[in-house]
Amino acid sequence: MTLVERIKNFGKARGMGLKEIALKSGLSENAIYGWNSHTPNEATLRAVAQTLGVSYEVLIGKKKPDPKGELASQVGALFRSVVDQQDLDEAHTIDLKQEMEDLLKVRAKRLREKQNGKG
Repeated sequence: MTLVERIKNFGKARGMGLKEIALKSGLSENAIYGWNSHTPNEATLRAVAQTLGVSYEVLIGKKKPDPKGELASQVGALFRSVVDQQDLDEAHTIDLKQEMEDLLKVRAKRLREKQNGKG
């Protein structure tokens, strides 16, 4: 898998296209498209990795993503997206975060019970 394909896959999992990833990484909107023909410098790749919530090593393909870490990155990206779309202030953002944590704990408990044959 090429670097651009990995970036597309990570972006898709986070609801972002290449243009959005580039812009959020401080690049021109079409910068990533050119990486099929040349490799950007490490600082640029680190900026993209940070935008995507993955390590530099995972982004360049030297390490496989940790499934739990990948899921956490996706949930974090979803949270940031909702906060941005809803234009929530800090107090409401904190409330939303707490509600998400409570919901995830309840769902995890139910799934654990189901897994153990109690549900």
